[in-house]
Amino acid sequence: MFLVLPYIDPKGKNYAKFDSTYQYLKYLLIIFFLGLEVYTLLLATGVIVNKPIYIGIMISLLFILLGNVMGRFKYNYFVGFRIPWTLANEEVWRKTHRLAAPLWVIGGIMNLLLNVIGTNLMGIGVMINVAVIIIVPIVYSYFTYQKIVKE
Repeated sequence: MFLVLPYIDPKGKNYAKFDSTYQYLKYLLIIFFLGLEVYTLLLATGVIVNKPIYIGIMISLLFILLGNVMGRFKYNYFVGFRIPWTLANEEVWRKTHRLAAPLWVIGGIMNLLLNVIGTNLMGIGVMINVAVIIIVPIVYSYFTYQKIVKE
């Protein structure tokens, strides 16, 4: 899939502008899914006991590592916040991803802490945290787009 996306994306030329980040994203997701597969195999063979904390930690690390490079995503149709306002304007795209990047890192750290602490409210805390790191950039992009359109 990662090999084909630059060729079918209407903004395919932009992939060259963030090729190292794109490669990082590709290998990060491969390692993440490999980790999920290893976890599933260890669980199925009885080597480890089903503990949601492992998945929670893996997802938290994914958020942190994605947030670390999200600000470098260039304007495209497949990687990043692909909503009408970011796709309509390249400046909105850039500003949205620059805002989202630290939010995802902070959100990943908060999810990691919630998973390690393991309180009774962990599930609700994780859901609220994930909602914030997704909804805040979307709302921000809308208002940024509206401001740019008025100008």
